[in-house]
Amino acid sequence: CTVCQLSTALFYLQECGNNTEINIVQGTYNLSNSSLIYFSWFNNIAIRGIGQVHLECDSGIGLTFVYCSNVTLQDITLLYCGKEQNSTSLRFNEASTTSYIQFNVSLYILYCNSIQ
Repeated sequence: CTVCQLSTALFYLQECGNNTEINIVQGTYNLSNSSLIYFSWFNNIAIRGIGQVHLECDSGIGLTFVYCSNVTLQDITLLYCGKEQNSTSLRFNEASTTSYIQFNVSLYILYCNSIQ
């Protein structure tokens, strides 16, 4: 995908997987489908904005990368994003039970390396 709209770019990235670079044309885009913005086990991918690229998220939406390496995110602004995630820290309460602390995050990166 040389230069394309956001929906085309995210679909392309999911379909092509590793060793993929996408360039998103200038504009403001709405992110409303969380299934398109969860990336797991990807290697050598790049998502770049051409001009001013703003991603405005609906409630409960954010970008997630898990078990990825060599990921580049460049010239993209996230606005109003925040997806609830579990932290890697446990919370202990009075009932002697444990649970993970939850928080909202625009960009969630877990077990990844070489993120730019």
